[in-house]
Amino acid sequence: MLIDIGSTTSDIVPLVHGLPTARGRTDPERLVSGELVYTGVERSPVAAVASRVPWKGWLCPLAQELFATTRDVYLLLGDLPLEQAMQTSPLHPNVDVLPAGYLPPNPSELLASAKMKALIEELARRYDVVILDTPAALSLPDAKTVTELTDGAVMVVRADTTPESDVQTALDLIDRRRVLGVVLNGSAVDQTYYSYR
Repeated sequence: MLIDIGSTTSDIVPLVHGLPTARGRTDPERLVSGELVYTGVERSPVAAVASRVPWKGWLCPLAQELFATTRDVYLLLGDLPLEQAMQTSPLHPNVDVLPAGYLPPNPSELLASAKMKALIEELARRYDVVILDTPAALSLPDAKTVTELTDGAVMVVRADTTPESDVQTALDLIDRRRVLGVVLNGSAVDQTYYSYR
C-alpha cells in the first residue's frame, strides 16, 4: 500500500506485487472506495482528525468552525517551520502575512501563552517591522494581551462613531504609555485648512 499525505488530501493506493490496483479512477470513485481522503497535513480542520481533545482535565468536543487547522497546531507545537506558515501578501511582494486560521475556543489563553511570546520574538528577529492586528480593545481582553507583547501600540478610532469615553477607557486598559499614536478613520478633511500632496 502507498499512502501519499498532502496538505489537503491523502491518497491511499493499494499495491499488488508492486503495481497499483486502485479501484477508483475519478475523485468521486476514489472517495467512495476510500482511496482518497480529504484530510491532509496542513489545511484540514482539526475536527476532521479528532473528535475530542484534553482541555483543563476534560475531554472537550471539537467544533470545526471554532478550532484551528492542522497547520496552526503544527506551528504552535513548533513542528512547522515559520517559513512554511508565512504567506506573501497579494498586495505587496515585500509584505508577509501569518494567517490566523480558524478561531480556537481559547484565543485569550493562546495569545497569553509562552509559545505565542516565542513566536512574536522570532518574528521580531526575522522582520524589520511586525504588525499585530487585534479586535477592538473594549470587546475582548486580546488587545491588552497582545499589546503587552509589543514595543508599542497604534490605536485606530472611528470619527463621529467611537465615544470619547470609550477611547479613554481603552487607553487606560492597554496602558496609554504604550500607545505610539492614534489613527482617526472616517474623518472629513477640510481642504481649506490642510493640503496634502
